[in-house]
Amino acid sequence: MAIKTKMFLSSVAQDDFSRMRRHVFAELEALGHEPVMFEANMGPWTHDRDPIRQCLDAVRSSDIFLLFLKDKAGTYRQDAKRTITHLEFLQAFTSQKTILAFVDESVLSHYFKRAKRLIAEFTATYLADYRGLPGPEQLMEELSRDKELPGHVDPYVWFFLDDLVQRGIYCEPLSSGVSPDWKSYFSDLLRRGTLLLPLARDMDQNARLARQYADLTELASSLVNTLHIGGFRQIDRFLSVVRANIKSGFISKRYGEYIEEDVGELLECTAVTLYRQQDGNMLLQGKTGAADGEPFYPVEDQQSFVSRSYQSRGSGDYLIFYKEDKKIFYFCIPVKEYVMTLHFPAGGTWTAQTFMLFYEDIIHGIIDKNPLLLELIELILGGVADA
Repeated sequence: MAIKTKMFLSSVAQDDFSRMRRHVFAELEALGHEPVMFEANMGPWTHDRDPIRQCLDAVRSSDIFLLFLKDKAGTYRQDAKRTITHLEFLQAFTSQKTILAFVDESVLSHYFKRAKRLIAEFTATYLADYRGLPGPEQLMEELSRDKELPGHVDPYVWFFLDDLVQRGIYCEPLSSGVSPDWKSYFSDLLRRGTLLLPLARDMDQNARLARQYADLTELASSLVNTLHIGGFRQIDRFLSVVRANIKSGFISKRYGEYIEEDVGELLECTAVTLYRQQDGNMLLQGKTGAADGEPFYPVEDQQSFVSRSYQSRGSGDYLIFYKEDKKIFYFCIPVKEYVMTLHFPAGGTWTAQTFMLFYEDIIHGIIDKNPLLLELIELILGGVADA
């Protein structure tokens, strides 16, 4: 039996969109697809379910995301710093859904003629003044002052539209009263989809391997806490194994409790060092890879990230440092008398400003990618220190 294509219709609940939404819903249904729309077929709504979460789940389970944007922003969530419609888009984008965006032609024209340049100029000025990126509130306040932008368009719409464009989403101009040519759109999608059919077997195999890896990880995690390590036989070999198995990759930022997206990349680990405190100094015990640290640092040396990490021991926190001249992140693991550092080159356009902006996200990203290995490292270093 054929499975229908599920299409999520997303837009602000404004009066002049209601009729169009109903028309699009009926037309897609007549074409044999399964449209999904908040007010039509997303129930039942129960008191124990977060309606925003329910919408995002519906986006995640859909195949195609249809976005309609005009002049109203919709409900703004202070915790996520985004509107609900924007969160739905972010869910579709991070879930790698096919996205078709339709924007009122007048709004789209004003964006490219003026709003796009205003946002770019204000962002550059704000970054220079505050060493950080402006949030939507700052951008909305700035855009609301401009007298050449149409006053009936909510300032957030320009911010939302700019996010679409910056992410490479093509926005189709939407004329009032004119419905998109759905048959042409879906014919093109079918053509592109046929290119993926030869890869189906590999995709299934990868999914099975992922499930097996998850089972093994759960078992190993249960066994780790039963171990006690007595010492090192080959410390450099130990560090080489850590370096070969530590995972890097993209770092994600969370928007409230609902959405996360990639904000930057850490490249493959290039070096690992291990220092131990002895007589007021942090002494190098071993290193592997492209490590260029000193043989020792005084414990009180505030310029040394090794010493600063040692000073924070006992807090249970990992620390991360960034040297912009070298484009290297230093992830530090302080355990009792030891400090291990993992060196990750920065991928993309990381700066000192973006490092500070996403400091916690970087730490959480490394932890999320390596929970078992980091737990094992702490267990080993703690056991060696007690031996």
